[in-house]
Amino acid sequence: MNSRGLSPDTVTYGAALSACERGRRWSFALSLLTEGQGRQVELNAVACGAAIGACRAGRAWAQALRILGGAKDDRRVQLSVTMYNLAIGACEKGLRWVQSLGLLEEARQQGLTPDLVTFSSSASACAAGLGWATSLGIIQEMSFMKVLPNLITFGAALTACASAERWRHAAQLLAGLLGPGPWR
Repeated sequence: MNSRGLSPDTVTYGAALSACERGRRWSFALSLLTEGQGRQVELNAVACGAAIGACRAGRAWAQALRILGGAKDDRRVQLSVTMYNLAIGACEKGLRWVQSLGLLEEARQQGLTPDLVTFSSSASACAAGLGWATSLGIIQEMSFMKVLPNLITFGAALTACASAERWRHAAQLLAGLLGPGPWR
């Protein structure tokens, strides 16, 4: 409590952490998160997600994973697909495609259903890490789960194939996207 008789609460910390996310101030977000925990403020999924988002924006993938791990340990925080999407995005920006795939699997183990953002971020991470076969597998999995890939997902898989010099796979993927034509 300060001299005005006010003390920060969940909403106050959540707003401050969201500002850190928008300002790409991951180190300040970590400080706020630690301070809030020290003050016994119940930090919810929104606050934790904002802190993970700040880490994503700052390419601080290891810190994002640490925050997600802390949220998993705190039974009061309800994990969400959004939190995992942000952590996968942090891994993507940090060129950590193996970790992003681990998070995709972990989200499933937590009982969460991956969405378009989850899959697209994972495919993009694979493109950055030469995981061409895995990015193609993600598109197949999306089809199985009835999640329609978008141009970001296809672009990531095509980039992964191109980076690994797998032009035939890229051509097959593009042919599947475009439908019948002379490229078959």
